[in-house]
Amino acid sequence: MIPLKEAIETGAWLQAEYNAHYCDATNKDMVIRIKPRDFFKVDIRNAKIKSPFEVLTKDSNIWALKADIVSLFKEELFFNIIRTNILLADDDEYLFNTVYDLALFSSPLGNDIGLDKSGIFSKITPKIPRPHTFVFELPDLFDDWKLTFKNGKIFEV
Repeated sequence: MIPLKEAIETGAWLQAEYNAHYCDATNKDMVIRIKPRDFFKVDIRNAKIKSPFEVLTKDSNIWALKADIVSLFKEELFFNIIRTNILLADDDEYLFNTVYDLALFSSPLGNDIGLDKSGIFSKITPKIPRPHTFVFELPDLFDDWKLTFKNGKIFEV
């Protein structure tokens, strides 16, 4: 686990190596690089969102992580294979997954914070850095998050 605040402050590239369920229904070893750039609270209480939330509520405590991503997998990947494996952990090592809610991703607020409208269907080409925004629903009153990956490890390169 890597302290998120420290990774943003240093601007370091991190490498994540993890095993993930891939499109052809097999588990594959994935390698990506991630450079966290910003982590901020998103206020959705007064957002103009046309359709009802599927996962979130107007009272959800939403945070966004902006990062540059580089895939070192040999072929193009769906962004979802990264999004579903990135996690935040608190000091007690409780793990928090990213959240995908179509209402937020397709809203003007989603656009303002850098969410990709194509969401889970966007693709990442190998070796080409791309900016991405990850959304998390987190408990209140905690700010010492650590970045980690399911079924894998993360370290500074």
